[in-house]
Amino acid sequence: VLKRLKEKVHTMRLLEDAEAIWWAGVNAVQPDRLMSQWLAEYSPNSLPPIALLAVGKAACAMAQAVASRAPVAHGLVVTKHGHGHPVLGCR
Repeated sequence: VLKRLKEKVHTMRLLEDAEAIWWAGVNAVQPDRLMSQWLAEYSPNSLPPIALLAVGKAACAMAQAVASRAPVAHGLVVTKHGHGHPVLGCR
């Protein structure tokens, strides 16, 4: 019984570790986080109006992150049906 209990605890620990690794990977590639890191070196007032093009399932999230930190003169967002939402300065 003790051996089975130890195996179960070990399996649970492996599952917890696997889930932690999964979420670390998911969080590392969040569009808002990535764009925020990329734009961090620029002050919002130092950027001229930009032309923004975003393509893909994460396009709206990335474009929204950029548009909230930089002035968008013109923007185009192309994404999969059902993944879109309005982004300021973009169509």
